[in-house]
Amino acid sequence: LESRSMPELQTAYPGLTPAQRQSWGRFFLDVQEMRATLAIDDIDVKGDVAEARVSGQYQYSAGNARRQETQRVAFHATFRRDAGTWRLTAVTQ
Repeated sequence: LESRSMPELQTAYPGLTPAQRQSWGRFFLDVQEMRATLAIDDIDVKGDVAEARVSGQYQYSAGNARRQETQRVAFHATFRRDAGTWRLTAVTQ
């Protein structure tokens, strides 16, 4: 997220939907100096699938005035282990 790079985001989150890609693309165009702080609040691992509650915040400069903003986030994330590597496969509210 901090790189504001769509290819890097898609590498970390291959399940990104077209609508999510568009939303992140618009967001990345408008922000600078982004910092993301995320934490897993709860996780349930069953074999090669993990379900997690994630919370945190995004801090960034936005708009022409480059005002500092903080956006709190909380979401449900699904991960899948493939060849020993965990990948984010879904994000839902």
